[in-house]
This record gives sequence, C-alpha cells and structure tokens, in this order.
Amino acid sequence: DIYCRVSYYEGLPNFNEISGCELYTQDDTLIIHQFKPEITVKLKLSQIKTIDVLQENTFMMKYKNTSVQQKNTPVKLSYYVFKYVNSKGEDAMFVLLGAGMEIRQIYKLQERINQSTSPQSYDL
Repeated sequence: DIYCRVSYYEGLPNFNEISGCELYTQDDTLIIHQFKPEITVKLKLSQIKTIDVLQENTFMMKYKNTSVQQKNTPVKLSYYVFKYVNSKGEDAMFVLLGAGMEIRQIYKLQERINQSTSPQSYDL
C-alpha cells in the first residue's frame, strides 16, 4: 500500500493551501487526509487518469504561466498533478506538493494507476 505525507496545493474544496496532508491507499481508493482543518477526501483509483510529477519551475510555467526565482536551497519542490474524472463525470485536477521524501510513493501510485488502466481494443 501507498503512504506518504505531502502538502496540499490546489484543486480540492475546503482544503487550506500549503497545509499538511497524508496520502494513502486503502484497497481501490486513494485517501487524502488534511490535518487542520480535518478533512478527508476519497477517490477511487479507477477515476484517476494520470499523475504528473513536475519540478517547481516546470509546474509554474505550465499551469501558472510564470517562472520562479532560483532559490539557494537544497530542497527541490515537486508538484504532483492528479488528473481524474469527478463524480459528475467531468475532468478535474488537484495538485499536491512535496519536498522529495514522498516521491517513491508517488511513483508507486503512478505505476499502480497505469497498470489498472486496461488496454482498449475496438474494430474500425
């Protein structure tokens, strides 16, 4: 199973920006639990289309149309962009943020999502 701590960035109602969360899987469900205020969001793994792992500057250029000032810190932020189909059947996304320790867990989750999307076949 997947478990890591991350920070929430954007895209989930009632969550506080840049606040601590835990991210984990339970059977076929991804759970995001914010500590303050305490909120829990559940998302079926089958609803997740992709998880993009982006470095800070790449994320800012792609989604915010800006660049970031280079910082002289050893900490490199990673943005985790979750694209999914919401309960209304619409495409949606949310973004989590991490400083590197969680990246293996995110890649494991990404791999699990990619394996669960079964190949499609159809006749032309």
